[in-house]
Amino acid sequence: MDYPEIFKGAILSGYNIWSKNPEAKVEQILDKRFVFVTRFRNTGGIANSALYSYNKFKEAGVKNINLVRIQGRFRYDRRKFLSSIEFLDQ
Repeated sequence: MDYPEIFKGAILSGYNIWSKNPEAKVEQILDKRFVFVTRFRNTGGIANSALYSYNKFKEAGVKNINLVRIQGRFRYDRRKFLSSIEFLDQ
């Protein structure tokens, strides 16, 4: 996450999330909240996937994280988005 000193959290999706968060930023994001959005299929082995990044954040000690998996033709609809926002606002 870029600018960890400004943001309290984020909804993250896509690739290269962890690579944009070098270990130097870990101390600044430990108390932040993050929601990772990924497809349901297993992409945990792909080093730049959202699931991989979720696991890296977890290993780094970030406790306030949530993983949202989207299956098949279903989208990240407004209910899932609202749920993610509520998680960030806690």
